[in-house]
Amino acid sequence: MLREKGYVVIDNSDLKPFKNYSSPLSNDNDVSFYTLAKKYMDEDYFERFINGEGTATESGKFLMQLKNNKEKYSKEIIDEFEINEQQVEEQITAVKSILESFVWENGLVTGTSEEQPNYLDKILKWNKNMLNLFL
Repeated sequence: MLREKGYVVIDNSDLKPFKNYSSPLSNDNDVSFYTLAKKYMDEDYFERFINGEGTATESGKFLMQLKNNKEKYSKEIIDEFEINEQQVEEQITAVKSILESFVWENGLVTGTSEEQPNYLDKILKWNKNMLNLFL
């Protein structure tokens, strides 16, 4: 669930999960340089920069741009992350609600306790037919 919300989770380590725009070594989940560069650096130069083919002039230009706009850029990235996280929460809640409304008989969904959408009967019939292939 943490991964779906945009967190990076490292298994088998003592590191706490961190947000995908930060790094495990950043303070207070600051936006990482990589995230800032990926979003705001010229796409062609970013590719060369990552491959170690960048020039001092282009790097200096981006660092100056970053110096002048870091707070604005960071806020935009964090706001976007929080909107995405909120949308994921809403989707998880909606799916949980749907799953809780299912009526189960002998391990099969036979309907819902709420008003059924018109396509649910077709899905349930298809599901039953597919399961019968294996029984």
